[in-house]
Amino acid sequence: MMIKDTINFPEHVARWKASGLSMSAYCKEQGLNYQTFTYHALRIKKKETVAADGNGFVQIKVPEKTTAGIEYHLPNGGYFVFPAGCSIQLIKSLIG
Repeated sequence: MMIKDTINFPEHVARWKASGLSMSAYCKEQGLNYQTFTYHALRIKKKETVAADGNGFVQIKVPEKTTAGIEYHLPNGGYFVFPAGCSIQLIKSLIG
């Protein structure tokens, strides 16, 4: 059994990936605690992912919803959006 302070987990994770063994088989072969190794492997993977992205955030672009309009909601869930300044006659002719 290895002492926790002397284990170089990044090196072991790299060796495990290159070995082609399952994580549990590698841990048995090296005398490592499986849960501890899994914890460190996930931490290393997360750091690599963040380093590849440049940051830990994912930008989501949400289209702007304009409120400059008239919304008419139908009982079946559908709706119409008319631009602001639209004539009442046009709305009446479309809706009925």
